[in-house]
Amino acid sequence: MPGEEDTPLESVLLSKTIESAQAKVEGRNFNIRKSVLEFDDVMNRQREIIYTQRDQVLDGENLRDTIISMIEDTIAGTVDEYLPHEDKDNWHLKGLREALKGWLIYEGDEETANYSEDDLENLEKEYIISSLTEKAISEYEENEKLIPEDTMRELERVYLLKNVDNYWMEHIDAMEELKKGIRLRSYGQHDPVVEYRREGSDMFDDMVRCIREDTVKILMVVPKRVSERLKEQAEMAAKRDEMRHLAIKRAASGRARAAAFAALQAQQAAQAAEEAETITTGVSIDENGELSAEGIVTPIEPENEPAPEAAVKNIEINEEVEKKIYSYDDIQKAAGKFLEREQVAKPTSTNLDGDDTPKTVIKRNKIGRNDPCPCGSGKKYKNCCGKNK
Repeated sequence: MPGEEDTPLESVLLSKTIESAQAKVEGRNFNIRKSVLEFDDVMNRQREIIYTQRDQVLDGENLRDTIISMIEDTIAGTVDEYLPHEDKDNWHLKGLREALKGWLIYEGDEETANYSEDDLENLEKEYIISSLTEKAISEYEENEKLIPEDTMRELERVYLLKNVDNYWMEHIDAMEELKKGIRLRSYGQHDPVVEYRREGSDMFDDMVRCIREDTVKILMVVPKRVSERLKEQAEMAAKRDEMRHLAIKRAASGRARAAAFAALQAQQAAQAAEEAETITTGVSIDENGELSAEGIVTPIEPENEPAPEAAVKNIEINEEVEKKIYSYDDIQKAAGKFLEREQVAKPTSTNLDGDDTPKTVIKRNKIGRNDPCPCGSGKKYKNCCGKNK
């Protein structure tokens, strides 16, 4: 007869089986948690090393000794890579020279690390490392002389920090990928934690080597480019200053010439205006016995200013007219015709001597102060007869 649903199962075998399964599950979960902590411990130790280096950079410490140490390690590591064994038959001297080109060996340098097969017997790895290290440090010291010290120290901090950050982020991603599949090593009877620690350490060493090599290569090349750039900027600044001074001189010279030209134009205009003033003469009589209009002062506009030749010709004609001598009858005859045409003059009273013959008074226009004096002296009216008026 089956038991009821709430009846407990009492079986020693079943209880032991359940306890055993529960212990296995708890032990598995405990191992998982333990391995996670051990994985994190590996990353924490690596993180401490990286952040210690980053703190040195961020705190503004002098990194020159650190960079010199990186140069020595980079040279030694590069030589070990291409000259790996004591057996000199496996040395790759051409590969070593190619690896050093661009940052230690420049174009035209045919001596550095240029060894032939005949030199292998007398070559030692320690000599190659020491000679290359000495050359690299000497090149670095030359770079320090090319640019200011503050600029050099800043370059060290910037490029080291940049390489550390870039490679550290890549390393974190690589370690996460390693962690995802490292547990499968347990099927091959390998401890996942030990394998993770070993491979993580190798990956960390590779990251440090890449940071060191990239930083050294950049700092061996960039100062030269910075120096060239600074020289170009200095030359450009000097050219700009020279052009600015030249422009200022040209502007000053142009203003001086413009002022001189304006003064000359003003002087010529004043002289031309003075020479071109209408010459006022007395009433003159032409050959037909008529009064001419030479006695009327007409202002001359600048646009209608006569040419110098015409002005001289008019002056000569006026002088000839003034030199003519007219009789009293000629004057009376011309005045009569002028009176009939223009009605300018009017009859006046009889003369004082009792002569009842009407006479005509010729109306003359007012003489200007700058007009030629009618006395024929050739001076202006204001400097001659009109001086006291």
